[in-house]
Amino acid sequence: MQSLTRRVGLTLLAGACSALVVAGSVNAFGAIQDEENKNNASDISGGVTTVASTVRVATYGQPVKLVGKASAEMDGEMLYLERLVGSQWKNVAKFVATGDSTYVTSLRLRRTSRVRIRSEKKGTLYERRIKVRASLRRQKSRLNVWVGKRVTLKGIVRPGTAGRRVSLAVKTKGRLHKVGSARTTSGGKFRISWTARRSGTKKLRLHVDGDEAAVASSRTVKMNVFEGANASYYGPGFYGSRTACGQTMTPGSVHVAHRTLPCGTKIKFYLGGKVVEAAVKDRGPFHSGRTFDLSAGLKQRLGFGSTGVVGYLVGK
Repeated sequence: MQSLTRRVGLTLLAGACSALVVAGSVNAFGAIQDEENKNNASDISGGVTTVASTVRVATYGQPVKLVGKASAEMDGEMLYLERLVGSQWKNVAKFVATGDSTYVTSLRLRRTSRVRIRSEKKGTLYERRIKVRASLRRQKSRLNVWVGKRVTLKGIVRPGTAGRRVSLAVKTKGRLHKVGSARTTSGGKFRISWTARRSGTKKLRLHVDGDEAAVASSRTVKMNVFEGANASYYGPGFYGSRTACGQTMTPGSVHVAHRTLPCGTKIKFYLGGKVVEAAVKDRGPFHSGRTFDLSAGLKQRLGFGSTGVVGYLVGK
């Protein structure tokens, strides 16, 4: 009797362990996906066709491929690719199945939708909800600005619904710091303004929240924020001579002179919308109140005069 009780107890324990394993797998996928997974079986018709691969998240307006393999009994049968619009299925494409062979069909989605492959004889062969990732496009705007100056980033989000939140964050020391946000207007347009208080190359992230039509999307852009400095031009009288860093000075030399920065240091200069990179190859200027001496070649590329203010950004 004791042996029987022990066996029963072990059986119950084993059943409890199985239940825990099942519960664990459900938790791993997430309760939110549970209902969706019930309707996302890749073989609804019981072996008539098998979808080998498909995407669950597509990019707005980009082709989505559905790849499958039809069984021998489907040879020559017409199959339909359909999308659910409201409560009605709309035909997107049709193709003939070839038994025991792979088929490929595609469609473009502009909002999250349910799609299916249907046979007139067998009914629904495959059905899945495919999410669409919002398309976030930044309109051409200045990516080179002066420190302390206000800059506006404009763009458009597709699908073009109004009221969707777009945020702007700046990455500093590996962390994102939100600096502004806006709501899309009619057609999905947005504009966010931001003022950079420090110079440097900034990594900006634009992020749009998701909704029923499309899931969230992000885009990263780089922006150069330049500090201003007084500069002058030098060259005539020095051509053919050696600079303090061992370079031969010529009328076409593209370099800069600085009193303390190490020879070879890369610096980006900004003036009138132009950005030119040059290296430190000489010492100077030896005039109080000026930070840089620009060579003839650098002066020409920037469109710089004899003296003035230029934006600069020292490279790492």
